[in-house]
Amino acid sequence: MKTKAVCKKSLLGDIIVLLVIVFACVIMLVSTGFNRQKANCVQVYLDGRLVNTLDLDENCSYSPNNGQNIICVSDGCAYMSYSTCQNQSCVLMGKINGGGFISCVPNKVYICVTNQDSVFDAVAG
Repeated sequence: MKTKAVCKKSLLGDIIVLLVIVFACVIMLVSTGFNRQKANCVQVYLDGRLVNTLDLDENCSYSPNNGQNIICVSDGCAYMSYSTCQNQSCVLMGKINGGGFISCVPNKVYICVTNQDSVFDAVAG
């Protein structure tokens, strides 16, 4: 008789914990989904400094370091099309949009897709 009561209590506790976790996940998904702004630019960093900002709506290519890396913007996505680094992991990362990033550590190049308006809002305070 005691074992049934203990099992019921532990099952009830497990269900409550599971419901709390599911509720927290739903709240997180809803809050981040409604606050997400559409990315509209690619920020290009070389050696830790912002060297250029590219518009995601305009197809283009850009090299921040004399051809060692070539960054392409096409159809609202950005990608590293060429790199002189040995392992090519930056090229293999593929296309990014909506908050993604690509880094080429050997060549000290970092690109991130962001919303230009939110960058200005953060600077303005």
